Amino acid sequence: MVTFRALVRPDSLALRVPAAFGGDTRHLVAAQAASGAKYEGGAATVWSKGGTATVEIDGQRLENCTIAPQTEPQDEHPPNLQFRAVGQEPGWIVEVTDDSLRFAWAYGQHEVTAAQFVTDTDDERVLYSASTDRGPLRVVARPQYCTDPMNGRLFSHTVTVTLAGDVHTGCGHPTR
Repeated sequence: MVTFRALVRPDSLALRVPAAFGGDTRHLVAAQAASGAKYEGGAATVWSKGGTATVEIDGQRLENCTIAPQTEPQDEHPPNLQFRAVGQEPGWIVEVTDDSLRFAWAYGQHEVTAAQFVTDTDDERVLYSASTDRGPLRVVARPQYCTDPMNGRLFSHTVTVTLAGDVHTGCGHPTR
């Protein structure tokens, strides 16, 4: 059994390739297909129809692959969650809700939460910023595929968190 992980957007797909096939991430773009959804690029093709897909990597074709969507339990998230990001070594998390910006780091040993924060968005990034009792907090999320090194999970955004000059990098995704 071989498991590929994919992050699908309307016009592209990031395919996390298992070690047996190179262990990298391939970036594919939407291609015209008679039926289903087809993505091509980086010497790879993914063509899904219904609940199955054909995956071709560097000329090796795997047919009748089962599509199993990855889901997260909803009870792990605070209500009204807009954006979530994680990073490793030491572990950290950012959660943005309708009414707060929370950053916990050092595996949850330290935390700041801001009830008032600013959101600024353009085509290149989403910026969340706030003043906290530990100094200014900035969270910059860029729409660039990112793989969590601890579990191989693929995210839609690369995230940089800066708190009072300390910089943390990781991955994140909008939740809505």
